Amino acid sequence: MVFFFWKRRIQDKVCHVQNGGNEDDIRDLIIELEPHLLRIGRTYLGRGVSQHDDEYAILLNAAHRAIQSFNPSEAQFMSYLQTVCKHALWSHIKKEKVREKYITIPEEMPTEQICGPVIEQSFEEKVVLQEELLEFKEKLAKQGITWQLVSQARPKHEQKRAHLKQIAQQLHSLELADWFLSTPTPPRKIAEQLGVTQRYLKQNRIFLVALVLILKEDDSGLKSMFWQKGGDTYDKKRSCR
Repeated sequence: MVFFFWKRRIQDKVCHVQNGGNEDDIRDLIIELEPHLLRIGRTYLGRGVSQHDDEYAILLNAAHRAIQSFNPSEAQFMSYLQTVCKHALWSHIKKEKVREKYITIPEEMPTEQICGPVIEQSFEEKVVLQEELLEFKEKLAKQGITWQLVSQARPKHEQKRAHLKQIAQQLHSLELADWFLSTPTPPRKIAEQLGVTQRYLKQNRIFLVALVLILKEDDSGLKSMFWQKGGDTYDKKRSCR
């Protein structure tokens, strides 16, 4: 019973933070959640987590993201927090390739395409996709691009989207992806190798950058969503507002 009221109080605090709280409020809330975060880490990893472990910072960052993106109409905050933390730990394990160091890796965590059509997504799939969107937006920001710009730059015609996807795949197969990302105006040499003009690459650069970044991901629901027929994107905002 005490835990039930504590969860309700935490959820009320999360909504308060989303509706006018500041970073100090978030920090205080994360401090209060810390024992619970450590229990999540211990359950998921099969071992304890100390403040000196990388996983400790990962759990704190996951809690920060969960507080900012929580939507009370879809789930209770503690359930949402647990899913976000588990996905953050799973991503860390995958990226660092240190699976052998952990006693358990839950089978329910996705390893290949996570997301099908949006209407068929489970709650956990939505959380995973939301996490991937947040990470993807950070990568776009490093290129000086926002998610809104990607949506605006998305070609209306499926044939053109398919052509741009083909170009993105060519950039990867020719090992030119990093060069393309670091060059605001693609050289004529790259354009000639791709069979298009410099102007064409420059006009479609924003959407191409998004596709190239997506292709650099090994296992990604976001990648699956970009590459489905029509290439539709989805960015559903979650909040207590």
